[in-house]
Amino acid sequence: MSKEAHPYAVLRGHQGDVQALTFDHSETHLISGDAHGEVRIWDLEDLRPRSIRRLHPASAGIIHLKLWRTSIHDTSSADNKSNKYTMTNKKCSVLVTQGRDGTIHMWELDDQLRIVEERPPVRSFIRDAFSFCRFSLLAASRDLDTNATASAASASAAAAAAALHTPEAFAEAVLAVDVTRNNQRDAEMKEESSVESLAGVLQNAITGIHTCSSSSFSSMSSSEQEQNSREPYKEAALIAIPSYSEKVVEVCCAACCAPLAMFLQKENGTAALPEHDRWGMCMATRLFIGPKEVNNDVLLAVGYESGYVVLWSVTAAVQANAVAAAEVGVSLSSYSPPKPLAYAKLHTEPIMALDIDSNGYSGVSGSAEDALIAFSINYTSADATTTAITITPTATINLKKQGVGDVALRPDGKIIASAGWDGKIRVYKKSSGKALAVFKYHSASASAVVFSPRKFLIASGARDGTVALWDIYSTHNK
Repeated sequence: MSKEAHPYAVLRGHQGDVQALTFDHSETHLISGDAHGEVRIWDLEDLRPRSIRRLHPASAGIIHLKLWRTSIHDTSSADNKSNKYTMTNKKCSVLVTQGRDGTIHMWELDDQLRIVEERPPVRSFIRDAFSFCRFSLLAASRDLDTNATASAASASAAAAAAALHTPEAFAEAVLAVDVTRNNQRDAEMKEESSVESLAGVLQNAITGIHTCSSSSFSSMSSSEQEQNSREPYKEAALIAIPSYSEKVVEVCCAACCAPLAMFLQKENGTAALPEHDRWGMCMATRLFIGPKEVNNDVLLAVGYESGYVVLWSVTAAVQANAVAAAEVGVSLSSYSPPKPLAYAKLHTEPIMALDIDSNGYSGVSGSAEDALIAFSINYTSADATTTAITITPTATINLKKQGVGDVALRPDGKIIASAGWDGKIRVYKKSSGKALAVFKYHSASASAVVFSPRKFLIASGARDGTVALWDIYSTHNK
């Protein structure tokens, strides 16, 4: 950029390290979580916190959070005389928070997007395993997350936005780089899905492997059954979480909390990887819908302590009845893990963050070393029924300082943002690795970075307790 970039707003108030950020689907609010377990919901109009509450103990803090817009069966209109309920569907916003202690809570917010004081979580995943591996949420509603809005953002949402609020205008006018339009793949995907929306693809992919029922609670511990005994949410959703072991990732239904599958290595001759390869601890997860080459199966990418990125099929694992091994109390030594679809060693240091584009064809990872790795996911038909998958590095993005706290792909998949241990937010072109901008504000290590789903604002959080908002179109400076 021709001039030094400054945040258009700085949000202060956290007393601990800001470690997690997420925008709401309408981009009117930003939610932040810190190392002391406090969550703040910020109104982006007046830049003040609308709600403040400690949701995890200070000993656990909050390492990740996401907002999920779904619906529930509303039984509030009960007839006291007949004790009969009128069942209606009620939209609700659910905040998912994660602590370092292996506990993940789900909190229902009120109609004003506020955390209700003293209201307990409506769902909990209790794993009692200390971990820095962040969960990943894959949900069917279009307005839940960048997962669901990414493909739509460059179509209907971008067309309705102002002239500057398009990916091309951002890259050409603000960052002065030449971005060629690549609509062929998008057109092919739209043709394949016909009139089916992205939300429909997600819904079909998830409900194709799991349907919520009362029996979903039978595989939970007694404490989890008590916590999660309410009606399942209506919209389909999956969540990938660190499990009871630091080397295991578990996939559960977010709507009813039923465990579905585990993904792990074994310490014997039946290891999922060759004997000489060991992954170490799970460090990052990303659920996504695979492309048409794999029939839109649900896939899971995991980054490990060893620097490996490993790709699994959640659909295949669940269909193989992997839920039996996900039940509480089942010994991992007796479990035969599903085999990975692909794996590649991308880093020499532990992977700290990972993101996959919404089409499932590429991704980016960051580690404790001084480089980001952009990579492609290649799907090749081996025969009529088999697709060979490989992970191939496409660009090594050298950083001036070691350590990446977080990475994020812009919803259209073309731009990378990274949060550095040196406190700087760096922006790159994914296809070439070309540096586009460096945002300087934080006085301590940056640990969170996120794009808003439509306007492509960037929010960053750091250990100095601040949240910085960056308008990459510079509209706030005009």
